[in-house]
Amino acid sequence: MTNNKQQTGVEWYSRRLFEIEIAHNQGVIDTLIYLKSKREALDQAKEMEKERIETAYNKGTVHGIDYPESTLPITGEQYYNETYGGGAK
Repeated sequence: MTNNKQQTGVEWYSRRLFEIEIAHNQGVIDTLIYLKSKREALDQAKEMEKERIETAYNKGTVHGIDYPESTLPITGEQYYNETYGGGAK
């Protein structure tokens, strides 16, 4: 049986952080690369969650009313920016 479940950004980040920690603890990567890798993983996880929220908005409902995506009052990106403050990282 194949598992087609997608990972959330949090699940992906947790796994990636574990891999980075192991590599650093085993001396495979130095501290500078370790810190840079952690920052990049965090940024990637945030972007994944942003995309999931935008997609859910675009495919979901607004105030309990089903809208075809082309007639939504705002885009998923606008919803994300208004709800979560946009590009602030």
